[in-house]
Amino acid sequence: LDSRLFRIDDKDVYIKQNWKNDGKGGTEIGFGATVYDCSFVLSKYLESNKEIIDNKLVIELGCGPGLTSIAAAILGARYTVATDGDDISIALTNENIQRNVNRYNIKSKRLLWGDNHDIESVLIDNNGYDIILAADIAALPYANHYNDLVNTLVRLLNKSGIVLLCYQRRHISEDDFFTLLQEKFIVTILSND
Repeated sequence: LDSRLFRIDDKDVYIKQNWKNDGKGGTEIGFGATVYDCSFVLSKYLESNKEIIDNKLVIELGCGPGLTSIAAAILGARYTVATDGDDISIALTNENIQRNVNRYNIKSKRLLWGDNHDIESVLIDNNGYDIILAADIAALPYANHYNDLVNTLVRLLNKSGIVLLCYQRRHISEDDFFTLLQEKFIVTILSND
């Protein structure tokens, strides 16, 4: 589909997609040009739990076309940064932000996990973010970058912050990510459904 319609907090959100059958899903890094189910589920979770992001500094890692970040901005985040390591995804996110959010509390920026320059460029201050959002970033295609991903989470999150990660297990090797994650964070599973 070229675009999809979602309903967030009684607002229609139109998300342009750019999926291609090119082995990478339409992006250079891979598979970020469409809204994945986990992005929708995480957006609806935020909608049902608005107090989690109300007036918070929020960053999303691996935003793809930007649905979850747009939802966070609509639902009351003080400021949201949608990030992706793929320039095609960032351009798509910018287009979707302009189409759906007429506020100045959201922007998109390039963030390649583990890249110190990119990490510094997305930090608003040295205290980090209150909330990190992530949908389907622990998937097998990113397995070679799990260490960089966990280290990026550590660098970006403030001391009292939380990471909300929505994930669909596809391959046993993805368990390696959660092993690394548990070395740095307290992990609570909200639901396996």
